[in-house]
Amino acid sequence: MEKKRLLHMAGAAMLVAGAAIACSVPVFRYALERWQPDAYLLSIYTTNTLSAGEQRVADFLASDEAAHGQLYVEIIDLAQADAAASQRWQRSACTALPWLALEYPPALGVQTCAWSGPVTSGSAALLAATPVRREIARRITSGDSVVWLLLESGDAEKDDAAIALVDAALRTAEKTVELPHQIAGGEFMDAYIEYDTSLVFRCSSMRLSRTNVAEQVLVQNVTHVDRALVAADVPIVYPICGRGRAFTALVGDEITENTVIEVCRALAGACSCEIKEQNPGIDLFMPVNWDGEITDAMVYYQPPPLTGFGAFAPGGSTEFASAASARQEAVAAPAPGTAVPLWRNTALVAVGAVFVVICASLLIFRKPR
Repeated sequence: MEKKRLLHMAGAAMLVAGAAIACSVPVFRYALERWQPDAYLLSIYTTNTLSAGEQRVADFLASDEAAHGQLYVEIIDLAQADAAASQRWQRSACTALPWLALEYPPALGVQTCAWSGPVTSGSAALLAATPVRREIARRITSGDSVVWLLLESGDAEKDDAAIALVDAALRTAEKTVELPHQIAGGEFMDAYIEYDTSLVFRCSSMRLSRTNVAEQVLVQNVTHVDRALVAADVPIVYPICGRGRAFTALVGDEITENTVIEVCRALAGACSCEIKEQNPGIDLFMPVNWDGEITDAMVYYQPPPLTGFGAFAPGGSTEFASAASARQEAVAAPAPGTAVPLWRNTALVAVGAVFVVICASLLIFRKPR
């Protein structure tokens, strides 16, 4: 079965490629602390001004309380909509106006809605963090490395067998998968990275019925990304880690002990690619205050303090050395997501390169005396 968006094991294997240049932080932990989830677009289609109640729904969904930065809300008047907006509306399964349509992040290129429904308080409740999504987030921020979500097929025998297989594989993985317990040899954001070596690899599983009314946003979110997943009449398993990122989808016969363990090993390996978009998977719509929930962040080590400044101070004063040391210790480690001033480093390198070229030219073309 072709899965266009949720990537295959071949893609997951790329996570551990190039271990020689990888940092020492496991993929699942790096994803939790560093990869901000992609934002979804929520379009509100209408031909008239929203009523007071509908406007309250729109305002709530646009608020941090509901979206936590993962939702961009726009109101579209179909009488004035451009061709792109009209096309999105036509594929939104609209049955009445005004209408809500949750669109996948544009970078995915998915041409179907993640979910759609009327502009009501009931829809707002579905879009907000529902029990299963809250529980996934709670487990991850409480120490679970990966939460394995089983989307049931409706066949109790198949579903029970699938979850039993997954649970058995996870217990094996927890005993055999190793984490990269060492400080990274290279620099990252002007600092060295280390994670708490008491960190352990721990997984759990959850079941979700396709007919769970309260969780239809999640059900459709994990299936509408690919028509084959919508049509599947077998159990589907999604390994979710980081800030709600589903790294792949194992469908039916793909759910094997070896496959589950290999996915665990990939997600527990050293993070070889710091750019989220170059890793497999999609960010699910999980409006959670991740920054507020993460309590144990990665530890940043500044380069060793410089020594010997005292010898250059008047009279060899140790006060100068102490002040220099204090200033260095006062420099805070870069906060998660802080950009490195790359332009400055690039400029210095460029100036140095020009200087070297000029000096070399003078030596080469200098006339003999």
